[in-house]
Amino acid sequence: MNTLYKLKNINLNYLLNGNNIKILKNINFEIKKNERVAIIGESGSGKTSLLMLMSGLESPTNGSIVFDKEDLSKINEKRTTEIRRKKIGLIFQQFFLIPNYTALENVMFPMQINKIKNEKEKATLILSEIGLNHCKDNQYEINQNQLVIISNLSKFYSKNNKKNFFKKILKKKNKKIGFYLSGGVGVGKTMILNFFFEIFNEKKLRLHFNEFMINFHNFVFENKKNKEENNIDNFVKKLKTQAKLLYFDEFQVTNIVDAMILGKLFKKIFEENMQVIFSSNIRINDLYKDGLQRDQFLPFIKILRDHSYENELVIQEDYRKDQKNFKRFF
Repeated sequence: MNTLYKLKNINLNYLLNGNNIKILKNINFEIKKNERVAIIGESGSGKTSLLMLMSGLESPTNGSIVFDKEDLSKINEKRTTEIRRKKIGLIFQQFFLIPNYTALENVMFPMQINKIKNEKEKATLILSEIGLNHCKDNQYEINQNQLVIISNLSKFYSKNNKKNFFKKILKKKNKKIGFYLSGGVGVGKTMILNFFFEIFNEKKLRLHFNEFMINFHNFVFENKKNKEENNIDNFVKKLKTQAKLLYFDEFQVTNIVDAMILGKLFKKIFEENMQVIFSSNIRINDLYKDGLQRDQFLPFIKILRDHSYENELVIQEDYRKDQKNFKRFF
């Protein structure tokens, strides 16, 4: 049996305030072709981090991950993306189905992107093999309020990404290059913004806010050791080389240290013309509500409102708990 995956001496560390935090330590194993493997462990043990490494979405601190005879840690992002698209399938907790597409059309869609012929017949066969051929014409319905948000996102994209000579000449200095989407739990915020993020065809980063701030503090720590100044300017300039679009999912502010510096940090991000999208359970005006020294946080709220289109997704039902959404397909 040929080896599909080979992980050798995999370590994953994060630097937190000068301390090296070990997430994964000396991981070694192989997976053969056609072998089925389940990774089981307690919450926080590193299962998701390991899968992110194995899919090429993150890189290990050291060690090698060989997939189908290619070392994922040594190839460029373009090749990694090609491998993920053609050889690695990821199933997320969320649906990630295309709204108003049938089950069959959702399966056909990636085949069409990759220009695979006879996609309808192949998609039908796939659904039959997993016992879902009976629901191939069913749709995952999308709420009207979600359609409004999608329409607003489309306008946001058009205003900020379609090339137009006259737009560059007449461009306003304070144009809105942020999109802030708030709403309750389970209304579909993450689903909608994930779709937008996936179709954004330029350099981009999906970030957890806490992880983002940890990276910033680590950057400042290293700069202080090297006696460098202009921490925020240098951090944002480095960030700009990595992405044109930043995506913060489940954005919230609870740390007083972070609250005090967000105004200056995001002012520079917007000045560098980086687009930012946010999902949050909290409206902009209610961020860090009742927090210590909140008056010093208010300039960030003004910056965010001045540079972002704010949308609220209001739906009464939690789509993750509504069994009707499963019945629409199954």
